[in-house]
Amino acid sequence: MNEMQLNKEVNYEVDGAKIKLSLAMIKKNLVTGGGQPTDQELIFFLKLCETQKLNPFIKDVYLIKFGANDPAAMVTSKDVYFKRADNHPEYDGIASGVIVVDADGVLVHKEGAVYFKQSETLVGAWCRVFRKDRKDFYHEVLFDEYVGKKKDGTPNSNWANRPSTMITKVAESQCLKKAFPNVFQGLYIEDEMGIQVEGMASQPTTPTVSSERLKDEAQQHANEDAALQKAFEEMNSDDPL
Repeated sequence: MNEMQLNKEVNYEVDGAKIKLSLAMIKKNLVTGGGQPTDQELIFFLKLCETQKLNPFIKDVYLIKFGANDPAAMVTSKDVYFKRADNHPEYDGIASGVIVVDADGVLVHKEGAVYFKQSETLVGAWCRVFRKDRKDFYHEVLFDEYVGKKKDGTPNSNWANRPSTMITKVAESQCLKKAFPNVFQGLYIEDEMGIQVEGMASQPTTPTVSSERLKDEAQQHANEDAALQKAFEEMNSDDPL
């Protein structure tokens, strides 16, 4: 990719703020994780920011690249989810909580993220999103399917210290996507992908998710958003932007 293509700016607006973004800006200032993203991944991230109106300069979204053999991950802030839901005219609230197995072996759905570690086992979380114009949406997730892990297989610090909060956030983000698919298409929070953004700058080469899972998530991103998939294909054109 030549210098002109790298420095070509895309202009868009987010909440009244005018954003100027180029591949060169992303490559120099907005990559986390210690790796170097490919040109294809840089374009994907640029198109994600532009089409979804995300401001990477205020941490609406992160581009994370661990190593040359790991695909880049594009992670959205949870604040973006709640802000967009709250701004939607049909949004009418959200309820969520944890799913535990109690001392008698009974599966219990509890409201909120509080459970008793001495007598209950955390197995998942649930969420219900209410819309004014249709029936509410309900979703459940399993803890074991989303717990973020380090290379040695143990949970990363967020999932080890705040497991109920983390799995509840996964349930909330996925339920919001079910309730408002056009608003959240192609967006994923760090907890869904098992990635820990906090502290990544100080430990840039320590991934908290397997490369296989990142590859699965990257493919899912591409399949879900036709506009972003087109950006991949434009890599073969004379002017990829």
